[in-house]
Order: sequence, then structure tokens, then C-alpha cells
Amino acid sequence: MASPQTTQILQSPILDANFQTAGATAASGGISGAFPGPWYIETQQLDIDYFRVPVGGLSSFDISLSSTSVVFKPITQTHVVGVVRASYQARVDHAEYSTSSFQQPQLFTLEAASAGPNGTSYGDLTASTMGAMGKILTTTPYYSRVPYLSGTSQPLVSKNIDAATFFAKTESTVATSGASGIITVANTHQVEPFMSRYEVFLSQVWEAGALTNSFEPSVHQSSMLYWIPGQFSVAKESLAAIINYINSVGWRITGSQLYSNPATAIGTFVIQDAGFAEYSTARHSF
Repeated sequence: MASPQTTQILQSPILDANFQTAGATAASGGISGAFPGPWYIETQQLDIDYFRVPVGGLSSFDISLSSTSVVFKPITQTHVVGVVRASYQARVDHAEYSTSSFQQPQLFTLEAASAGPNGTSYGDLTASTMGAMGKILTTTPYYSRVPYLSGTSQPLVSKNIDAATFFAKTESTVATSGASGIITVANTHQVEPFMSRYEVFLSQVWEAGALTNSFEPSVHQSSMLYWIPGQFSVAKESLAAIINYINSVGWRITGSQLYSNPATAIGTFVIQDAGFAEYSTARHSF
């Protein structure tokens, strides 16, 4: 499998004088400045592990008593599924700073691999390609520091999610005390084991030619993100589409339109309930 290529798709970070990122070292004896607190500080992060997956299906088959022949359609389209980790925090800080306020945008790095899990390569990567799989990482979180004014609308908040853009489920029957005696319920599963299994996305278990069976979890999503028609090649990608994908995931966080991982089921229905309103794509910088 090809080694991932790392591409910083955004600008270099800008750090507050008293803001410590992972790996940074505080000045000896602390940092002081001309502007004392209290301060209202907000931070926001987003990381995505992703795989591009195929959509297709059975074209034709011929079965006799001595042989079989099965022909699949060409790949009709591909799309991106992902596991999403996001956080937002608003807190009060009483440290001193060298400026009266500070803000920096949320910056990302793309770690992309041209080859998929089976080793097939889809072209040479550039700064405008996500490839077959990889990670989108927040390298510098959104950060805002303004004076904290007691009694104003500056709530103290800490939110985070471990979610996905799709879900995996099986169904089973359970005995009840109701009139029917049994009900069907959905059993949801962690999605990570299915992200690299192209066969579960190619066609569903109820479709002719499915390569999985009804005892295995099936995968579902409310909409396909960053879909590309036909067979995949990195030549079909663009930086604009990657930016739209990142923002699309962000919008789904804001609207709680992602799936918990594993997803939340009510009877046979699986609901989108992962996200928080405090997340804002306006803090992204591209």
C-alpha cells in the first residue's frame, strides 16, 4: 500500500501569546502581559478518518447445471464515508496576555493515500486530492479570546462527539408481552470494521448479486458525501470539492445530522443524533 502523502491545505498557524498547542512549551515561570483577565476563550476542532467506497451492482448472470457466469456493472459512482471526531469548548481564563483580544481560524492538514486497502492505486496525489483513503486533521484549532463580561451571553460549554457519516446495522426479533408476541429491532455496530470493505457498499443485501448476506451488518447513509460519477481516479478530484466535503461534515455537526458510533436505534429506525449547535464552519479557513 502506498504511503500517505501529507498536504497542508490551509495557511500557517497563528498562535496567541499565551495559547499552548500540543507540543508547545510554556515560558519559564509562566507568561505575563499588559492585559489581565478574565477572558472568554473558545476553541473548536474536527478530525475525519475517511475511505472512498464504490457503488455498483449486478449486470447479468447465467446459471446452468454445469456452470455459472456472473457479470457486474462498471462502478457507477464512488463516495466518501468517514468517522468524525469534533469538539468545542468555551471557558474562562484569568491569565495575562500581551494583547487585548486574539482570534485564529481553524486550520487543517490532509493525510491522503492514493492506494486503497487492497493496494490498488488511483493516480498520483496532489494538494487537491483526497485519494482512496486518509485523514483530515485539525492542525491548529479555532481559537478566540475576548474579555469575559459576567452576566452576558458567554456560556461555559464543553462538547465533543465520536460519530460517523453512515451506520451499520443488523435486525433481530425479540419476544414481547404485547399482542404480537415478537417485535423486530435494529442492532447497530461500530462502523470502523466496514469502512475498508468495498463489498458492503457495492450493493445491499436485498439486491441481486449482493456479496454479503442478511446475517452480516448492512451499511446505510442519509446522503452520499463527495460523490464522483463513474470509476474513481484522483484526476476527477478538486480542492473545491475537498473544501465542500469538510464544510458538509461541519454543517452536519452543527445540525446534529451525523450518526453516533455505534448509531442510536429506536425500534427498526436508526436516527441521526450526533452533533452540537456550537460548531461553526465559519471558523474554517481555506
